[in-house]
Amino acid sequence: MIEGSEEGKGLITEDEVMQICNSANKGVLGKTSDQIDIPNLRRSLLINPYIHQAQVYQKLDGRCKIYIETRTPIARVLDSAGTSSYIDQEGFVMPLKDGYSADVPFFVGLFRSPMLSQDIEHDEKANVHQKEILEMARIISENETWNAQADHFYWSQKHRWVMIPRVGKNVVWLDSPQNFKKKLENLFVFYSKAMPHVDLDSYDTLDTRFINQIVGIKRNFAL
Repeated sequence: MIEGSEEGKGLITEDEVMQICNSANKGVLGKTSDQIDIPNLRRSLLINPYIHQAQVYQKLDGRCKIYIETRTPIARVLDSAGTSSYIDQEGFVMPLKDGYSADVPFFVGLFRSPMLSQDIEHDEKANVHQKEILEMARIISENETWNAQADHFYWSQKHRWVMIPRVGKNVVWLDSPQNFKKKLENLFVFYSKAMPHVDLDSYDTLDTRFINQIVGIKRNFAL
């Protein structure tokens, strides 16, 4: 049994689970109870980067029951070295998987994003960009509106973080993730009050850096 969020569907299949179990136990189908190493099956499943939780146990009728909970990706990252990965809700970095694509915000720019052995909050190799991405992605994933509107983010030395929405022709200048939730709240109010009266596409840039205000800029914004 494989369960998980909509974003996690497709991260691992029943066939792939069976392959892991067969490799860990030299086959499982047709084996008797004493021929199946239940703890080793669970350890082997938990090593997989896409599996969050795994329960393995035998039922009274002799069948082996396997319950899998997949991870929930909340961000996709592409760094300056061309390394691409996902980050899940708990801050674990996962490699991409062939044939799978999660509909999550895309973070790209002039930074490095190393693969980690622990989650971002506890791995000493995690850098400031990964921590900032995790902070922003968590806030976005908890908000239905911005989860649908935030398409991708770009980081550069000059402007730091810039958000490109799915709708509209303007970019949103965030600078740092500091007060990111408040910046999104201000931006939502701006959209709600300005859209009925102003053509937002006449602004190239919406600047969120100032307290309780959004500044529209009618000039080209060079990334």
